[in-house]
Amino acid sequence: MHTSTSGMGEFSLSVLAKARVKTDFTSINLCDYVELHLGANPGTKRVELTQQQLEFAINAHRNGIRCQCGAPIWIVGSSQAGLGCFACITGQAVPDHDYEIALADEVTTTRPT
Repeated sequence: MHTSTSGMGEFSLSVLAKARVKTDFTSINLCDYVELHLGANPGTKRVELTQQQLEFAINAHRNGIRCQCGAPIWIVGSSQAGLGCFACITGQAVPDHDYEIALADEVTTTRPT
């Protein structure tokens, strides 16, 4: 049996690859991430991190804003580096258990912490 890799087959593989990327994040709730970030970055102001940076990225995500490449934005990275996906922000193809904010109002496929 011959399997074609053209046309719909390539599209299907592309969709599966994009879906897989989201599952390589480690899910973390917002409060836990803020504490972790502040511990690692003692000069950061809590209000600036939560009310300006993270909330901006979360709202962009909820409003369907996507990276310039078309992929969903990475909330954690977007809060620090501008709105973008993991690959565009880091230059790495897929996350290796990097943190992503777990949003209570969304069903996620991220791994629990």
